[in-house]
Order: sequence, then structure tokens, then C-alpha cells
Amino acid sequence: MLVAFVLAIFYLLRLGRRGLDIKPSGEVAHRLQKGNIPGKWLSIGLFVFSLVAIAVGSEMLVKGAQTLLARFHIADLPFGMTFITAAVISALMLTKCVPRWAGGVLMLFYGLFVAGGWFL
Repeated sequence: MLVAFVLAIFYLLRLGRRGLDIKPSGEVAHRLQKGNIPGKWLSIGLFVFSLVAIAVGSEMLVKGAQTLLARFHIADLPFGMTFITAAVISALMLTKCVPRWAGGVLMLFYGLFVAGGWFL
């Protein structure tokens, strides 16, 4: 997944060099209009930091899960098919739903995806 992300970034850079202009929208467009643009080196540094954080965080998740599985004598396949799937799907859906909806609709989506993750 990390390789696909890096390839997508390089593909977008290549398209930009060929003249394709992708217009920003939402918060990015608002920030650009205000003129509060971070410098080139800060952007590159944050990009590298985020890639390292993704790799380190995923390793921490795997090591922590292995410790819990060993402690409670749980097989890793059912755990990976249920809990990890539910956690990842829930986190992704929350990042999409929180800015758009609030209240009951958010909780409905959260419940549906957590329940769906448990049955995968």
C-alpha cells in the first residue's frame, strides 16, 4: 500500500509536468487563498515524516496484536479477519463521516461498519 501511495504521488507529479492542473477544493483551496502556504522543505519533511509514521505505526499495531494474541491464546486468523478489519474500516469511515454528518447518522454508519467488519 505504501508503494502504491508513492507511485500515485509520482504519477501526479508527472501529470503536473505535462500541464494537467488539478484544482484544489475545500480546506486546501481555502488555505491557499489565505496565502498561508508552508515552504517546500517543510512540505517534504512532513511528507517523509508521515511515511515513516505509517510504517512505524503499522509495525506497532502488528507487535501489539501479536502480544495480545499470545497472552489470551487466540488464533491470529480469526482475529485479523474480525477485529483488525473492524478497526480499520471504522477508522476510515469516521474520517469520512465526522466532517459531513453528526449525531445519529454518524452513529448509524459507525455501527454498520463495525458490525460488517465482525462478519468478514
